Amino acid sequence: MKIIAKFILIVGLAVFAALYANNVSGHVIIFLDRYRIDLLLTTMIIIIVLIYVLMYYVIRFWISIHKLPDRIRIWKSNRSSISGHKYLNNAEINYLEGRFALSFKNAMKAFVRNKEHDDKFLSLILAYKSANMVHDYKQEEDVFNKLIEYDDKKWNFTKLMVIAKNQYKVHDYKACLDNLNLVLQLDKKHISARVLMLKIHLKLNDFNTAHENLVWLIKHNYLDGIQVESYKIKVYRGLFENIQKLVELQQIYHKVDKYHRMDELVNQYYLAALIRIREFSTAVNVIKTHANLLFWGYDNIIVLAKKLEDYRDVRKLFEICEKCCEPDKRGADLLLVMGILAFTLKLLDIAQQYLQGSLILKPTTDGYLYLSCLVHKTNDSRLIEDLECSLNENIHNLS
Repeated sequence: MKIIAKFILIVGLAVFAALYANNVSGHVIIFLDRYRIDLLLTTMIIIIVLIYVLMYYVIRFWISIHKLPDRIRIWKSNRSSISGHKYLNNAEINYLEGRFALSFKNAMKAFVRNKEHDDKFLSLILAYKSANMVHDYKQEEDVFNKLIEYDDKKWNFTKLMVIAKNQYKVHDYKACLDNLNLVLQLDKKHISARVLMLKIHLKLNDFNTAHENLVWLIKHNYLDGIQVESYKIKVYRGLFENIQKLVELQQIYHKVDKYHRMDELVNQYYLAALIRIREFSTAVNVIKTHANLLFWGYDNIIVLAKKLEDYRDVRKLFEICEKCCEPDKRGADLLLVMGILAFTLKLLDIAQQYLQGSLILKPTTDGYLYLSCLVHKTNDSRLIEDLECSLNENIHNLS
């Protein structure tokens, strides 16, 4: 279309010049050696225009011939890029479909064919993840070596996080932590890096560092309720589980910030640890300070009640239990704890009342055991009959 427009323009100019020349009388005489050429001015103008047009297209043709190799290269490059994008799209679809071997194959074809730096990087990322999913570690290593050559800042997060996640899958925790630390140097608030770091420290039993990450994530509200509870169980159980000395245990407990020291799980695990190392007086004081422990679960308190021997500790815990709620609102576990403590205090009538009340609500092995001990001390034949009858009825329902 451009050529036609140019031709029409040139012919139009020639016609205009010819028409203009008709009104101008004039001749052009050209002497060439022994020859003489006589031309009308109009004819001469048309010849000059035609020579210009011819020279213009000859030059254009010559330039086009010289540019032909470059145009061929560009054409091939564009064709390759189109093909590369097609392979990259197929690789992404295959990965989402779970066809990881095919995804790897298409991603590597996309890497070879794509010329754009970003497209090649994305192809390598996809190939790396696909190789990891099919456990082809040789191919994964080859792709990894190509991947680390990319130092573009805008891809640092992607590269480091993808590599770190794959290292986590193959349990290479040290290398994974190194990459996560690099991520956090670039962005201290990178949530995925923090969560992955929390998981690794839990795997490595480094509960102090895991606790720091958990507190940061909770503080910034980056975990939902279910995740928070799941991680808190693992972290706080790990913090208190293996400590054997009271001083170390208290140091860990006071290291927990004030807000989390009011948490149910923290105090339950702290209480369990105190009982494990036989620091019963401290355990009773914890229950006195955090009386709401009595409403969070009685497993640790039942264990403590059975282990207590010091009269003052037994009496103190018994009084705490008496004050925690109204008599008509006491559940089976609280009645069991109070029955055990009353038995230890040799308040046998009160112990019988609490133990029988507990067994009516929930038959338990501990309840029948302590009631049997009480029967042995009192030799009450009627109580023995009631105990045997109740035990026969509930023998399959004991907890």
